[in-house]
Parts: sequence; C-alpha cells; structure tokens
Amino acid sequence: MTFSPQQKASCVTIGFAAAGIIAAYTEINDWIAAAPLIIFYITLLINTYFCVRTFATLVPPRDRRQQIFDALLGTTYIILALTLPSPLFFAFTATLLFAIATLKYVALTYAIGHSAFLQRKIFIDGTGTLACILTIGGVFVGQPLLATSLWALAFVIANIYLLVVNPMYPGISSLHK
Repeated sequence: MTFSPQQKASCVTIGFAAAGIIAAYTEINDWIAAAPLIIFYITLLINTYFCVRTFATLVPPRDRRQQIFDALLGTTYIILALTLPSPLFFAFTATLLFAIATLKYVALTYAIGHSAFLQRKIFIDGTGTLACILTIGGVFVGQPLLATSLWALAFVIANIYLLVVNPMYPGISSLHK
C-alpha cells in the first residue's frame, strides 16, 4: 500500500499529536510550567505536517540512510511528547530532534544533490538546534519558565515566518488563497 505525501503527513502528524495528548494528560502535573512546551509541541506538529508532505516527494523511497533517520526522528518525537512535564528533558530531547533532522538533510544532499531549498532547511534545523541549546542554558541557570516561554515565542514567530510570510515548503502559499 502506497500513501500519498498528504496521507503520510497526516498519519505522522496525527500519530505525534496523539502521543502528545496522551503524554499531556497522563504525565503533566504543572500545566503552567508545561504551557510553553505544549505551545512549542503544537507548533512543531504544524511544521511537521508540511515538512513530511514536502520531503515525502523528495526522499528516494528505498534510501536506507533516510529510513534510519526517519526511525530515529520518530522515536525522538515520541520521547519529546513524554518529556512534556520536564523543561530540561524536553529541551534536551528537542535538541536531539533538531540535530538528527539537520544530519538527515545533510545526508539527503548526497542522495538528491545540493539545492538552495535543502541548504535553507539545513540552516533552519541547525538554528533550531542552537535555540534548543540556549533554552537548556536558561533552564540550567534557574529560569525554566522564562527560558521555555521565550523559546516557544521565538519558535511560533519563526514558524509564522516560515509557513506564512516567506514559506519554506513548496505549495504552502496555496493555503493563503
């Protein structure tokens, strides 16, 4: 059975959303501390839909390296949901998620070649990794709510820019019509 890019994106996003909902309702005790992480996670889900939809058409279907990266990313995404109650573990897992994604797209350049689109994606995910590391620093200095709130705000703004103002993914501008 073969899924279209939209079907793949929908299945992946719904699966990760379900993991987030289950983890939120079974694991979170302090909803105020978790609020920025929930906002970050929801924003990540929205971005993930468009990312999976786009790259489902670009990644060679039998590329073993990409399959391994996808398995690692999927596992890390589920762990991210489970860490919603902990700003430190959530930021650490998000760092891992963005770092793996960056490596995935670097490896993809060897399979499909360099392009401005792929280079932009690598830069964005690398920047996401750095933002996660800065958030970990904020948590370590004793300001977890401030650090995660600023992180979530920056992530929402970045995604508005990348999904609406200057769309990262082809075809996304058709949503505005």
